[in-house]
Amino acid sequence: MRSIVKHSYIRKEPGAAARARAHINYLQFRSVSDRGPGKSGFFTADQQNVSGRTVARAINAAPDRGVLVHKLILSPGSNEIDMEAYTRHVMARLGQAKGLQLQWWAREHTNTDHGHAHVIVMGRDENGARVRFHRSDYTFLREVGDKYIEEHERYYKDLEKDLERLVAEARRRQPTNRELAEQIGSGISKTVRRFFSSGARQDPAWLKRRRESSFQRQRRWLGIRRQQEQHERTTMGQLPVKSKQREPKPSTLVWYRSSTHNPWSRVELSANSPLYALNELKQACEKGVHSLTRKDRLLLDSWIEKKRQQILELNRKARSVGFIDLRVDGEDVRTYGPDNSFEELKALWNAHRRGTVVLRDEEARALAWWLSKKQRDHHRGNLNAETEKRRSR
Repeated sequence: MRSIVKHSYIRKEPGAAARARAHINYLQFRSVSDRGPGKSGFFTADQQNVSGRTVARAINAAPDRGVLVHKLILSPGSNEIDMEAYTRHVMARLGQAKGLQLQWWAREHTNTDHGHAHVIVMGRDENGARVRFHRSDYTFLREVGDKYIEEHERYYKDLEKDLERLVAEARRRQPTNRELAEQIGSGISKTVRRFFSSGARQDPAWLKRRRESSFQRQRRWLGIRRQQEQHERTTMGQLPVKSKQREPKPSTLVWYRSSTHNPWSRVELSANSPLYALNELKQACEKGVHSLTRKDRLLLDSWIEKKRQQILELNRKARSVGFIDLRVDGEDVRTYGPDNSFEELKALWNAHRRGTVVLRDEEARALAWWLSKKQRDHHRGNLNAETEKRRSR
């Protein structure tokens, strides 16, 4: 199967609506290559350029139980297929098969090697029926997508049949290589001329397949299947598997920390742990509360040094941030900078913490610096005012 389907969902719970809105913002504003004219919104079965605010209203009005939204990723595995038409066809067939009137919004992304569509499906259809996805639904979506691709690639299959017919007619006459290339070149010029330019005449692919043995066919099928698996991993942003050996587990350090609520709490650290947690373990080793082997101590020091380098790099990028541009309703662009008021910067920070607005790491760090500077200036102004009052007395 060439079509690729990936599914996840957000259950209705505290904070679920904020996560769903953050996902909407990511789909609408994250990909730079998809921000051209006419690409700022979502599309549905019969609508185009639907704003993210409309999708957020539907999510806020959802019932307070069950699944809030389903998240689908659909990809035909080819950039020659119209992504919007492909998505509409697949979702229409899914609704017919399940007997539901699905509520869905989709957004096309072209920021990877192969285009794909992110689809947001409500947890209940237009009639209030609950929407569930099973393993059989994933297979059904792939089959429907492959049939759609085959129908739109029929032109190339007909072209291959014409090539086989022309090759068979020319070989019956047994012409020279130059005459054969001229005869077939009238119908399919570029492909056939490139095929016969190497010199000696070669058998076409269809004739080679007929002469293959069962072992050769099985070996060729396994090679094609392996290429398809590598292609699927590359399309979904995963690294290809180079060997069948089991990958080693990431290194971790486990120690037991004493606290006021729990005398001994188990703490597991890795290279992705925050810097303060790594420093806490290092201080415990220096005080003699916990002991590590020489190998683990070197590993801990390397994690701390790597985290410090990451923080320095993040601070360097944050210093170069002079302003933050936010797109409102897909059209208006609002700019925030250190010259804005403390209330405006605080509102932006709260929106980022709630997930309503998605900022890059360096933008969030720069925004925190601007707020801290505003607070220091405000505190310094109050101290100066009190000093002036005392002097006037």
